[in-house]
Amino acid sequence: MMPTRVLIADDTPFVRELLMQSLHNFGLDVVAEAIDGEDAIKKYLSLKPDLTFLDIVMPVKSGLKVIEEIRAQVSDAKIIAMSTEGAHTFVKDAEELGAVFLTKPFSLDSLKAAISLVGIKV
Repeated sequence: MMPTRVLIADDTPFVRELLMQSLHNFGLDVVAEAIDGEDAIKKYLSLKPDLTFLDIVMPVKSGLKVIEEIRAQVSDAKIIAMSTEGAHTFVKDAEELGAVFLTKPFSLDSLKAAISLVGIKV
């Protein structure tokens, strides 16, 4: 069976690195990283990953806008939205767009729980 292919979109290098290491330890394959919303959309559409981790607060395009644009192309895309800044204000918006919400900083348990909520076993 092929490992789950993952795109990580976050403008903070430390968060991308932490996620990459954690996901690798779970047996998932990080196929690309994006540093802003526009980059995330381009990489999503070209790579069609199985799972996307998406920071809500990013340069160029917000994570919420990215979710809308991805959903317009792939209605069943598996997306985990993340944020620290005023997280409670984004949870409802992200969930209404069909994403699972993960608050940063996250524990390995909360990361596993979010991945399970989108239907991927780790």
